[in-house]
Formats: sequence, C-alpha cells, structure tokens
Amino acid sequence: MQSTSAVRSQDDANQAQYQQQQDQYQNDKDRYEAQKDHYFDQRAEYNYDRSHPGAWWHDRYSTVTLNHFYDIPRAELIDLRVMREDGFTVGRIREIDRHGDGHVAAVRVVFRDGESAWVKARDLRYDPDDQIVFTDLSVVQLHDMARNS
Repeated sequence: MQSTSAVRSQDDANQAQYQQQQDQYQNDKDRYEAQKDHYFDQRAEYNYDRSHPGAWWHDRYSTVTLNHFYDIPRAELIDLRVMREDGFTVGRIREIDRHGDGHVAAVRVVFRDGESAWVKARDLRYDPDDQIVFTDLSVVQLHDMARNS
C-alpha cells in the first residue's frame, strides 16, 4: 500500500501532466484559429484584388493619361491602390517624389508582401473616376525595382 505522500506526489505529477496537455491543446487551437483567420483575410484580399477584370483594366488604362498623374495633390495619391494588368492590386502608394516644378517624378509603392519600390511616374496612369493608379509593369519588373531601390 502506498503512503499518503506518495499518492499525493503521483496525483501532483498527473495534474501537472494534464495541465501541460491542456496548455498544448490551447496553444495548438490558438495557432489553428490564427491560421484560419489569416487564410480568410487572404481570401478576402484576393477577392477584393480581383474586383476589376482584365477587360475593365485595358479599357480604363487606354482612356487615362499620364498627365492625370503628374499634377495630383499629395493627399490624393497617398494610399491609392496600384493595379496590374491582370486586375490584381500590386500595392499602395506611400511616398511621393516631385520634380522642382511640382510634377510627380516617382512614387514609392509598398507591395502586399512588405517590399517596396520607387516607380517612375512615366510607368503609371491615374484614373480620377475610380481613384486607381495603373501600371503595365510586370511583377518581375516591380520586384526588380524593389531590389534596386
């Protein structure tokens, strides 16, 4: 027959093991919930990014001019979406560089993955109706710019 102290010691050990398993379960559950939330956020962003199909993009891009982009006030440019030809949002404008005459020379675009690149104004078009900036630069070109910025 076990002594009371041995039973109490075994009970404490069992309780500690149980608590450790409960903590592990809760950590695993929290990690799963975070991954699930991240997945749904990404899915929502994907659906949002694809709100403008390629045909719409080509139609809009052909009607906007570079001139619309050069004179836009800073407050209107900051945080505008920059879209690619395939309808995906590349990123958002975070900074602006202007020439001495006040025209936009380049903008710093922060991509969805956190990288950023300075994109020259000549590679961008602005649609004042939808307040979207278009670029016909490829993803590879944009990321090359990020590495060289």
